[in-house]
Amino acid sequence: MESVAILFYNVFELSGLVLLVLVLLTALLSHKVIRAGIWFNLLTAGILSTISQVLLLRRQTGPEPARGICFLQAILVYPLTVLCSLVGAALLLQVYLSMLLGRKSRTLSHKHVLWINVTPILVSICVLILSFSIGAKNPTIVDRDASGMRCHFVPNLVPNICIGLSMVGGIMIMVLQGLVMGSLYRQKDSIYKETLNRNKLSPRVIIRVFIFNAIMMVVMICGASVWFIKSLDDAAKFRFSNLTMALLPIGEGLIFGTQRDIMNAWMVWLRIKREDFLPPSNV
Repeated sequence: MESVAILFYNVFELSGLVLLVLVLLTALLSHKVIRAGIWFNLLTAGILSTISQVLLLRRQTGPEPARGICFLQAILVYPLTVLCSLVGAALLLQVYLSMLLGRKSRTLSHKHVLWINVTPILVSICVLILSFSIGAKNPTIVDRDASGMRCHFVPNLVPNICIGLSMVGGIMIMVLQGLVMGSLYRQKDSIYKETLNRNKLSPRVIIRVFIFNAIMMVVMICGASVWFIKSLDDAAKFRFSNLTMALLPIGEGLIFGTQRDIMNAWMVWLRIKREDFLPPSNV
């Protein structure tokens, strides 16, 4: 059971990583795919978080892994979890502020956009520094969890701060999502479409952000709820929680990778590649 769960965990995480990298590269390389910088931050945060989750690959069973790789994973998973949550909130904040200013025929200044993009990164760096300092002073609190899937900190200040900041990001996402949906409902189509397109955040992108946030909330609630089931041991709880969270990268990759302009970019590239192998025309 344990080895099967670990296999599925690795497959989920690696599949999600491949999908996210393909989506990000497609958006970067195709001039027809137009996105705001905060969207790229969201995809990049997902990629970095997924990479941190598989650092223990092939060291998840048997003897304890090397302290260095275990320590590295433990100090990375917490700030990157915070980064994903806060970047999602920052994206919606930029959307909402852009819509508010759009009513007054104004746009967000580059300075404000920069701060919206940078703040989640700065907060995550602070969590990283805290994780490193606490883990370096107390190496015994870093251990492979009961499922064997990844290393973590034995409950202490760092996980609690991570949970708190992630909850703040989640609450901001829910509030901002409600405000954005209310604004979209009240405004005329032409007004909000023009405002969002001008800020490289089209209504279709925002809808997919809404869908991803809803899935993320469901996954997080399901992953956390298992800890209230007293009949399960710690290994089973960690397995369920980790496997549930491992579905997020796949969901993110599918939600943002199946948008029409992303798919069209791939269709164009595949058509060009296929034409390279066609015999020359005699006409």
